[in-house]
Amino acid sequence: GVMSRRVLSRISASGSPLRLSSSSQIRTLLLSKDTDGILMKDGQRLEFTFIYIHPTSDRVYTPIQETFRKYGVQMNLRLIAPAAWIKVMEKKDFEVVYSNWGSTPFPSPRGIWHSSTANEDNSNNVTRFQNAEVDRLIEEYEEEPDLDKRIELIRQIDAILYHEQPYILDWYAAFYRVLFWDEFGMPEWMAYANQDIRNTAFLVWWHEDGRAERLAEARENDTNVPRRPEEHTTWKID
Repeated sequence: GVMSRRVLSRISASGSPLRLSSSSQIRTLLLSKDTDGILMKDGQRLEFTFIYIHPTSDRVYTPIQETFRKYGVQMNLRLIAPAAWIKVMEKKDFEVVYSNWGSTPFPSPRGIWHSSTANEDNSNNVTRFQNAEVDRLIEEYEEEPDLDKRIELIRQIDAILYHEQPYILDWYAAFYRVLFWDEFGMPEWMAYANQDIRNTAFLVWWHEDGRAERLAEARENDTNVPRRPEEHTTWKID
């Protein structure tokens, strides 16, 4: 999930995000509840809307919603179509929104975390994150040729982001679901350690003599195509 800091700033007198470690702290700060049991301060409910795009995710987000409700926080679930989600992300028009992303072999933090992209539509800085120290570290990171020093700089950036929490890390499946007819020739290695699986499993393939005919025969006779040997090696580079 991706979280806008606007939600927590509603209940902060200073306008800065609040970091509360227990329900007792919340109850101390937010002195009253409305008739629905939602915590309030200065007449405002502690409430936010979460935008997501997968109907099957209800099984994940409904229990989270119930947990928030238990502690007096109203989490509204809003399911939208992927096309509408793209517009929401482009305009950064949300309180809390679902998103997912992958990594690259060498991190490139400018597009996501540099303040120069915070107020640009259709940028990857979807939370409008701005932090002068992060800007400085990013600029130093981009100019640093030494790999070990770059690692140290990116760790410093990560530490600040962990503290600021523009993102709330949700969950992920530690695998890919890949299903296809055994009709095409494909690379010997389906996924490389430094590449997204979509660059090989879905984009690199070719027609191979006899394979389509073998599949058609198996489907006609309701039999199985012989499985090719499998090897799962996560360290393969090239």
